[in-house]
Amino acid sequence: MDKRANQLLTWTPLNTTSDVELDGDEPQVLQVVSAPPVRSGGGDDEAEPRLKRQRRVNKSEKARKKCITYSVKADCMLMNEVVGDDGILELRNASKTERWVEITERLGSALSKKLFADGVRKHVDKLGKEYRSKRAKERAMSGQEPHKSIDENELERLMEVYFQKKDDETLVHSKRTESKTRKIEEDRAKGLAVREAALSTEKHTTKKSKPAKAPSAFDFLERLKKRADKRREQDLERLRSKRAEREDRDRRLAEQSAKLAAEQAEAQRRMTELMAKALMAIATIFPQQNN
Repeated sequence: MDKRANQLLTWTPLNTTSDVELDGDEPQVLQVVSAPPVRSGGGDDEAEPRLKRQRRVNKSEKARKKCITYSVKADCMLMNEVVGDDGILELRNASKTERWVEITERLGSALSKKLFADGVRKHVDKLGKEYRSKRAKERAMSGQEPHKSIDENELERLMEVYFQKKDDETLVHSKRTESKTRKIEEDRAKGLAVREAALSTEKHTTKKSKPAKAPSAFDFLERLKKRADKRREQDLERLRSKRAEREDRDRRLAEQSAKLAAEQAEAQRRMTELMAKALMAIATIFPQQNN
């Protein structure tokens, strides 16, 4: 900014004793008075450290979220909350969001950690994926289950309860949706039948002609019912096909895993035989050297 902009121009007369002298031909001087310097506020200087401090806090908060780890006992506590009477599968006039928040608060209080509902929900999804993967590997091992601790067995039991309740919830939801769809179709069919009957009656009264045979509402409902049954049968057939494909894929995966385990065992046996032969050869060589 130009320094001259900080100066103030003022008119100051030499004599100010009377109005007559002011109105005369006395010369007046243009006096330049410097204005006080404008002090710039420290907003920018203070805002930048606050911004850096906020970014540092956010970064440390994100790092803290990533560093949160769960022990097997903590996982058991979490799944107990999830499948319990106040879990996400027993809403009772409460939303799932509210239940997740309540579970997070109780778990954070028990573990003395600052947890977030979204992170807890993602951890439950992660436990579900790990459980499914572990079960598939155990089936591939042909009944040879590894040693597990008490907490691990308890966690597996809770995961089984969780998936069973989740499947039941999905089944109830699908039945409820199917019932609503059927009711909507029936109401629509009744409305169409009433509309067609009204239109046929209106045509009959205006044209004074031979009355047209109105379609039967029951026949129309019967056709819609058959169509809905056919669509439902197609959906069930599609589900059965997908289930068969999934079972076949799991079976082939188990066979491949068993075959791989057998090949590894055979390779281990051959290696053991080779080592035994090598030791026998060394044992036969050393006595000859001593002689």
